[in-house]
Amino acid sequence: MTFTVVGAVAELERSLIVERVKAGLRNAQAKGKKLGRPKRNLNVRRISALRAQGLGWKAIAADMGVGVGTVLRHAGESSKTQERDFGTHPCFPELRVPGKLVRVIAIVSPSI
Repeated sequence: MTFTVVGAVAELERSLIVERVKAGLRNAQAKGKKLGRPKRNLNVRRISALRAQGLGWKAIAADMGVGVGTVLRHAGESSKTQERDFGTHPCFPELRVPGKLVRVIAIVSPSI
């Protein structure tokens, strides 16, 4: 019975805390405060230029000081695999076949 009472008091306390936090957030929003993490503005032209030079997404992200997901979101492009398959990457100009999916299969034999 003691645990039931203690549990009920803890639940009540938690609901009061949640209520106060939500009220504070509503109050801050009403006063014009921007909530959340600030947006990162990246130079899309620079991303395109680095990508045209043949740099990978990780290298571009490291160069710009952001994560790979941020670069991909701003670039609006797809993954390297999709670029290779659809022939949109400058390293694979021979694969540019409009409207067709071209797969590249490389067979590498181990040298002795």
